[in-house]
Amino acid sequence: MSQPIKFATLLVLIAIPILEIGLLIRAGQALGFWWLALIVIATAIVGSMVIRRIGVSVLQKMFAEAERGRPGLEPIFPADWPRPIWLNVGRVAVEKNIEAFVELDLPGTKVVVGDGPAKADLEGRYPGVKFTGAMFGQDLARAFADADVFVFPSWTDTFGLVILEAMATGTPVAAYPAHGPIDIIPGSGAGAIDEDLKTACLACLNLDRKAVRAYAEGFSWRASAEEFVRNLQPQPEAEKVRFWRRLRRLTRLRKRAAAA
Repeated sequence: MSQPIKFATLLVLIAIPILEIGLLIRAGQALGFWWLALIVIATAIVGSMVIRRIGVSVLQKMFAEAERGRPGLEPIFPADWPRPIWLNVGRVAVEKNIEAFVELDLPGTKVVVGDGPAKADLEGRYPGVKFTGAMFGQDLARAFADADVFVFPSWTDTFGLVILEAMATGTPVAAYPAHGPIDIIPGSGAGAIDEDLKTACLACLNLDRKAVRAYAEGFSWRASAEEFVRNLQPQPEAEKVRFWRRLRRLTRLRKRAAAA
């Protein structure tokens, strides 16, 4: 199973039932998966608690609305910062390989949004890079939207959800051909990957932001839920019969043992 399919499955089991519970229950009933309907309901209850705690649905809406040029959305980066703006967002730590980004010889301004144990060291050694610290909510959405290119230098992230967050605002993504980016970016028209990160960055300057946003919409809650449903297969009838026969036999044996 490919990485995108695995991710779609994970989204369904954790969060999608909150928005697509009707779709999944109907699919489960149609395929004879009554247990799926029960799992969906239970997951929805737990998932709704998680959503209320971290505000994922609210943040998703912010990113979806934060396309550059949207009326009323003010740029967040100062006008005197030279363009293009190269952005990285995330925990500033060694495993994120941020140094590979900040040491690139690129025109314009490099910006790192986030905090972490490596921030003080990098900030001291790269004075030309703008370290803004952590951003949240609308400010974070504006940062994604106001950048020209999002740079993802990590070799170790398993997927890199931040890639989709950037794309949702129309900002193309430059990355190494690592797991995560290599499953999302190639052939998308929404970014570029290359062993030479600078080459990938410069290639992103020629991409259409509207096409980037359109590609990101393919990873919506509904699209992920439908992808999950397409991968469901009904249990063969004979196997279902054997399963319930074994279950009834086990129930009888337990009753006899209890009576004895």
